Amino acid sequence: MSTATFTASDGTAFTNRSEYRKYEFQLSYTFTGKENQHNLVKLPGSVDCQPFDIANLKNCTAVVMDATDQVQIDEVEGSKIFLGATGESVFVRNCKDTVFYVACKQLRTRECNNCTFYLYCISEPIIEMSTGVKFGCFNGGYPEQALHMEQAGLDPRVNKWSMIFDFNDEAKTGKNWTVLPAAEYKDSPWFPAGAECERAVPLLEGGVAAAQAYKLVPPEEGSGLTFSFNTSQDAAEEAFAQVEAETEAANPPPAPEASAPEVAPTGGPPAAPPAPAAAVPPAPPAPTEEDPLKDAFKVGTKVEARYGKGPTWYLAVVRAVRNQPQLGPKYDLDYLDGSKEDNVLAKFVQLPAKRTVGWNPDRAKASVEKNASAGSPAKTALGSDPECGVRLRKLMEEEDAAAATVAATPEAAATAEAPAAEEDWKAAVGELEAAAGGPVLTAEAPGEWAGKEAKHVPSVSVSENKKECTVTMGHGMDADHFIQYIWAKNQAGEVIAGIKLSPGEGTKAELKFSIPEGTTTVSAYEACNLHGVWSSSAISL
Repeated sequence: MSTATFTASDGTAFTNRSEYRKYEFQLSYTFTGKENQHNLVKLPGSVDCQPFDIANLKNCTAVVMDATDQVQIDEVEGSKIFLGATGESVFVRNCKDTVFYVACKQLRTRECNNCTFYLYCISEPIIEMSTGVKFGCFNGGYPEQALHMEQAGLDPRVNKWSMIFDFNDEAKTGKNWTVLPAAEYKDSPWFPAGAECERAVPLLEGGVAAAQAYKLVPPEEGSGLTFSFNTSQDAAEEAFAQVEAETEAANPPPAPEASAPEVAPTGGPPAAPPAPAAAVPPAPPAPTEEDPLKDAFKVGTKVEARYGKGPTWYLAVVRAVRNQPQLGPKYDLDYLDGSKEDNVLAKFVQLPAKRTVGWNPDRAKASVEKNASAGSPAKTALGSDPECGVRLRKLMEEEDAAAATVAATPEAAATAEAPAAEEDWKAAVGELEAAAGGPVLTAEAPGEWAGKEAKHVPSVSVSENKKECTVTMGHGMDADHFIQYIWAKNQAGEVIAGIKLSPGEGTKAELKFSIPEGTTTVSAYEACNLHGVWSSSAISL
């Protein structure tokens, strides 16, 4: 039997699938471990709405001129970073002395020092445990940026770049950050493709950008127009006046009705009143032809759809849109695994939802590419809600109901026991591990996540009497990065305990359980929402 060969996108061949996957991920979707390099560039079409990682750069220039999904940036120093269109969050952690040009849905920084952000952001930027951070409006671009922003669901007109929220400044003093006036940087744009091009993002002062965002996306009733701490009273009043003036210009008051002129009295008898004019029925309003596709997704938009009207949502890109009278738009879709589907009803298409399990699209993509290179059909399309998500959601609801029942009894236990529906848990865990796209990660074999073992490998401790077990994690439980599940298996690979976790302050990534009779070894597992499924080594009892 011939040995299978896996070929990376740069032509490098591998006989080991795990090595191929690690190499391909590092090659296509990361800039990591570089120093004094200024040619780190991803051209349009090379990332194609996939997640991207940037880490451990020093004195480098890194450019991504493509639409991306979530981006993580860690441990960058003295560098310059360009992200053209990120449809999800950009997380920047432990960076210093670095300049960022970023267009994204959400920006969050943590433990950053002396960094400057020239920013487009559709939501309020958030900083945490960061100091000396400077903000300016996004300044520059590249020819395809407008298209990529549309694909990423970013409206260039709504830019809240100056509306900073600082988690570590309850008094709102603005001590940790500064808004730069446009005059300081407007003459220094960055056009990474070379020649200057038409800008996708208008260069606006903070107050004007906030006012425009307020006008296009008004806040809920009871809230007002928000400005940054550094916006002067005059600038705020000018911006608000501009909003009011534009609103009045768009909606002028109706002209007052004209009254008959008064006639001076004469010496003769009063004139007879004029005969009433014949009633003229008002003219019917001119028919308006409303665009039946005005609310439809545009061609090129990243969506997810229920392929074949099935229960699972799969990631796709809109190829064509057409109107179907009385039923709304229909879509022709290109799925990320290469499948195509035409005339899909609107009710089966939506914007991508947040993933409910720690499923890695890059791994799934590698699996699809492997099947394609072997001439085999793809086992599954790439989607944000694989089949195991359906089962897991059902189990989560059952667990919540069972937990509520137990909590209402005096004998409510403080520890997490094995779920009642053990067979369902076995199946769910099996599907969760399968969704990782390959072997479960360990300290010895961390795959593409080498360097993250300390926070992701579970730690197992057993009581002296061998009856109680505790599984702990050195992992945080932030809203954007947390442990979703912890479970344990015995020597036969059977699930003997498990717990579902939710992010939040004060939440501990921990599982406690009583060890069932007959157990001779315990292995612990966890599922991270970003970094897949990991396991500990087996602990002998």
